[in-house]
Amino acid sequence: MKQMFRWAVQEYESAAGRENYGLPMEVKAEESEEGEVTAIVVDVKGVTTLRAQMDDEEVQVFDTVSKDKEGNAIPAHSMGKTVYEQGRYFVISRIDTPIEADRKPTVRAMLENFGGAVNAYYAFGSPFSTDET
Repeated sequence: MKQMFRWAVQEYESAAGRENYGLPMEVKAEESEEGEVTAIVVDVKGVTTLRAQMDDEEVQVFDTVSKDKEGNAIPAHSMGKTVYEQGRYFVISRIDTPIEADRKPTVRAMLENFGGAVNAYYAFGSPFSTDET
């Protein structure tokens, strides 16, 4: 989430954000008590506010794969314990006012770019990556 927050600040809050989208924006991180970024809030000034976060579902995660007697893969955790992470899906939602029709293309472009950054993160390990890098 921290990388996605950094990407959002660079994409939306900097001068490039105003140039690309034509609207002033402010990006804030919501953090847990441990200091982990749990949500990204993008305030599109005078238009709407968007929140990006993982959903509430807990997912069992594994860090190694072993084989059974038949040679089938069995996911496992190297420490031998069951480990869960919060969030199966990355969710972006509007948290306040409806969006005016003339602003919808701008918000749609923002969301498409955000989705592209999420895909880049899962495909290449960084939201800043592209197919060329």
